[in-house]
Amino acid sequence: MRDDLINTGRREIEKVTKLRDAVARQIPSGETILHQQEDGSEHIAVTDRRLVITKVGNWLGERSESVPLGAITGFSTHMKDGKVTTLQLAVPGRTMGELMLSGDDLSRVMTALVLAMPSYGRAS
Repeated sequence: MRDDLINTGRREIEKVTKLRDAVARQIPSGETILHQQEDGSEHIAVTDRRLVITKVGNWLGERSESVPLGAITGFSTHMKDGKVTTLQLAVPGRTMGELMLSGDDLSRVMTALVLAMPSYGRAS
């Protein structure tokens, strides 16, 4: 049993290390990270230019998606217990025209997006 716990711990450390390495490759040094959060297998970052979602898994490997802030034309939220649990972003040109994020608490992601988007938080 002790060996199983040790192996599980090693796998979790490897997963976190792979995710952090993948994030480092996806966000160039010239971009300012306004907010970032991770849940173990997924990392969400809002930079001054784009939204970056990076996932790392054993079967699918590393996957990353980047959406320029200017491409987001609108969004809606769903809340539960005072927390944003779903963000639905309208992104013309994408399959289905949207990007959906869900998690335990995406409130800070939503705030960072609103403040960073040229048409909302900053004067154009």
